Amino acid sequence: MKNILSFIKKELLASGSKNRSRVIPPRSKGGKRRSKVSFDGNNLLFEGNDVANRQFKIKFYRFLRDNIPTISSAVWTWARLCNAPRQRSYSDDLTGSMESEINDILTSLERRIFPFRFWKYGGFDALLDTFFNGLFTDGAVCGELVLNPSGNSIEGFYPVDVAELEFEHMRGQWNIFQNRGESRIKLPRYTLFYYGLDAEASDPRGKSIISAVPFVSRIEQQLVEDMSRSVHNAGYHRLQIAITPPEKRPGESDDAYVNRANEYFDDTARMMNELDTDDNPITWDDIEIKHVGPSNYSSIGAWYLNHKAIIEDICCGCHLDPFMLGYSYGTTHNWAKFKYEIVLRHVYSIQAAAAHLIDWLCDIELALKGFPLRVRHYFDNGKSFGMEEQRRAEQTHINNVVTMLNNGLITDERARNLLEV
Repeated sequence: MKNILSFIKKELLASGSKNRSRVIPPRSKGGKRRSKVSFDGNNLLFEGNDVANRQFKIKFYRFLRDNIPTISSAVWTWARLCNAPRQRSYSDDLTGSMESEINDILTSLERRIFPFRFWKYGGFDALLDTFFNGLFTDGAVCGELVLNPSGNSIEGFYPVDVAELEFEHMRGQWNIFQNRGESRIKLPRYTLFYYGLDAEASDPRGKSIISAVPFVSRIEQQLVEDMSRSVHNAGYHRLQIAITPPEKRPGESDDAYVNRANEYFDDTARMMNELDTDDNPITWDDIEIKHVGPSNYSSIGAWYLNHKAIIEDICCGCHLDPFMLGYSYGTTHNWAKFKYEIVLRHVYSIQAAAAHLIDWLCDIELALKGFPLRVRHYFDNGKSFGMEEQRRAEQTHINNVVTMLNNGLITDERARNLLEV
């Protein structure tokens, strides 16, 4: 075990010191790469025809996340579902004083692990926020561990923009390179953490959960724009006041008649303008008040149904059922619970990668401090609803086991195994 720890420490020191200046400093002014993507408000512009470029895709996914409310809600929901409270356990039995010392070491690690030191909210919670947000948006997360100059502790974990990464398969293994300006740097194996969502053997880069929705979201945005123009053209309902002109009196001159009619019109207009919200107009029967507006609403209803269908496609493309984002149309309580259980199964698999990241950081920190043990983190995904049904099921299970034991159908050992006691 000591030989393994010595080898890991040697590799971390060598790669950490060699690549330290590459990760921490910002990009140099003269080495900025020419981007193929630019953003102007809510308009996405690109130069050239290389739309399949990975960098373009990632920037496009980020654009969709920031500008399409449904997609933004999907990424937010997935990230917050996964970043649940954590529990920690150790591979070895520890004494009280040793456990207290290890907890102090890991607490100190949390205070300095997040690269944005100006954040008062930091630690593993903030690190996992960026982890899940980047994972669901970009389809991958990457970061590099850096040791302090003395080599006895972790200085920090610095995220790497996955849009700058390139992959090459050489000599039977994948190598990762980072493009920094005009330079292309091979990333070290022992200090690098990379995880691709739904990665394949032929393509370890991973896939964004947004990758299935750009085409549908484009149709949805066009539909919203067309409906906006249509509604603007149709206008809203307005009140129309129709006043029947008074009859001309016998012997009344034309000027006197026109003045009397105009005065009557002005009095009616003044009365309507001075009406309060809860006032009612009182007029002769020669005044008619009616609505003016479009009389056919079938096109608006069809637009609503079409838009709802497209929104649900976007939700499904983000691996979320529509009701998870608030688009619930009469789903039953049991159906919603069943769907939420499916979502939790997805969450478990994603949380495993995040737990491995924290375990890896804590194991290395403890190894550098001289503690050859392993740390395991678990996410607490406990839920409040359904507890009564769960307790009833447990009570029924206990009664069944006790009944079989009393009737001699199972042994005491088998009963304890079934009850997990």
